[in-house]
Amino acid sequence: MSKRTVAKRKTAKVWDREPTRAKNAKQKTYINAIQNQTIVLGTGYPGTGKSYIPASIAADMLDDPRTAIERIVICRPNEGVGNKSIGMLKGGLNEKMIPWCAPILDVIKEKLGESRVTYMLEHGQIELLPLEYARGKSFSNTFVILDEAQNVDKESLKCLMLRLGEGSKLVIDGDVGQCDIGGTTGLKDLVNLIDLYHTPIIHVDFGLDDIVRSDICKYLMEIFVEAKF
Repeated sequence: MSKRTVAKRKTAKVWDREPTRAKNAKQKTYINAIQNQTIVLGTGYPGTGKSYIPASIAADMLDDPRTAIERIVICRPNEGVGNKSIGMLKGGLNEKMIPWCAPILDVIKEKLGESRVTYMLEHGQIELLPLEYARGKSFSNTFVILDEAQNVDKESLKCLMLRLGEGSKLVIDGDVGQCDIGGTTGLKDLVNLIDLYHTPIIHVDFGLDDIVRSDICKYLMEIFVEAKF
């Protein structure tokens, strides 16, 4: 048994927290897929929980001694800096990445507490990874979340998926309707691949009826879709 696993067993607090609960049937399918499969793709509209749910489950699995998960990697494309290298921004890697990873980190902080998350970031148990840095890495016993995947090209997405090692999980989430890059994207290509081939990837697509953020969010999204806004 590794030192990390021993520490995990001594400090696990997952039993003191509310588990990740589904608010509708589609979320239930998504939760079951993440808990039981290796690679899961979540697509669809904003406010459906496609980012919140994997972040919440990742925090729980990190603390649960029955799982193989020993760390969390949050991966984001670098469209926030105009597709330039993240190295052009000031500060250390975590300082550069925190603004882009905040939506996922905030959920993990809800589960683990801010001070604990800060400690984990400093000691590598939670890693913020620019997608451009994924090449050459290998993820074992790691819960990897690729957020905002609609802004990822095919080669970068393929590279990340091939980094997955034993005892790991990968959740990819994105909304093809909010793409910030031109032309086809890796997310669209991956959806097409899943439709055409028998792959070990579970795809859960959230529709308008699956929006749970708020009534106003759902109402506005319905208008935007109808008006092609």
